[in-house]
Amino acid sequence: MPRRIAQSVPVLVIDEQELFRMGLCTALKGANLAVVGEYGSVSAVLQDEETIGQLDPGTVVVCSLTLTDWDKLVYRLLLGTPEGAILGIVDETTEEVVIEALGNGVLGCMDRTLPPENWVESIQEMHAGTFSPVTTMVRYPGVARHALMLLSQPPEPVGMQPLMPLLIDRERLALGNISEGVPLEAIVERMGVPEQTVYEVLESACRKLVARHRLSENLGRIR
Repeated sequence: MPRRIAQSVPVLVIDEQELFRMGLCTALKGANLAVVGEYGSVSAVLQDEETIGQLDPGTVVVCSLTLTDWDKLVYRLLLGTPEGAILGIVDETTEEVVIEALGNGVLGCMDRTLPPENWVESIQEMHAGTFSPVTTMVRYPGVARHALMLLSQPPEPVGMQPLMPLLIDRERLALGNISEGVPLEAIVERMGVPEQTVYEVLESACRKLVARHRLSENLGRIR
């Protein structure tokens, strides 16, 4: 059974698989999460402009990444709540899926086969701002390689650089080790710092990766 939490968190659920959507919403409501809306298609959400326009910044959006035009939906949501937390539902988590999701502003991805308590915990962490994509990065070294490549280059245009700092040395070192598949324990030893510090360094790099993607996507659409 999902653990109950003290704070009611607003959640918007969008998924084309009706049985999964209904089951997830039931589980979330049973864990004291407030489902503010549930939809089976992108068009249905976008047509409900009143609901989208009134979303609380603290709302966590759970969105299927197999929906047609899900990237356009995410962009629309982020226009209204730039700091909004979006959790992607995927049939299978792969490096390509994670990178694409980050590129469109999705903070994290979860397999739809996971038990309800995993969803409840992740949604609560997203609402609290403590959700970490580090575990996913450790599992998929390709994401770390992507972060190294992207964050080692000045943002475009160059004038945006003060808003989007590059990697610092410790972040580059940690990402380099992760991208090579080095176990976390060995990275701790190589860097000579506590494990918690390594996690904090990777979390900082993840935040920069998500921010860079959001900046790049917005600049691309403006152009």
